[in-house]
Amino acid sequence: MNKTALLLLSLTLAAGSAQAALLPGDAAKGKALHDKQCVACHDSSVYTRANRRVQSPEGLIGQVNGCVRQVGLKLDRDQVNDLVKHLDDSFYKFK
Repeated sequence: MNKTALLLLSLTLAAGSAQAALLPGDAAKGKALHDKQCVACHDSSVYTRANRRVQSPEGLIGQVNGCVRQVGLKLDRDQVNDLVKHLDDSFYKFK
């Protein structure tokens, strides 16, 4: 998969869940960003609860983008990818 296709994955909800293993991003940078930005609104229990909203990599990408918009954060594409990678590696494990 080329770089353009990976970037498209981070911007759209239409990709298949087989793409989860190919999520771009740096989990360590995502963790640092998460610890700085996301815990102001919620703790990690939102990711581990039995009735969590996110059920797919596409849903995770959409949820992160929604949170970014809702809170008004100014994150670039790489930062969003880092957050998604951290959340998937640490909690969701879609791959």
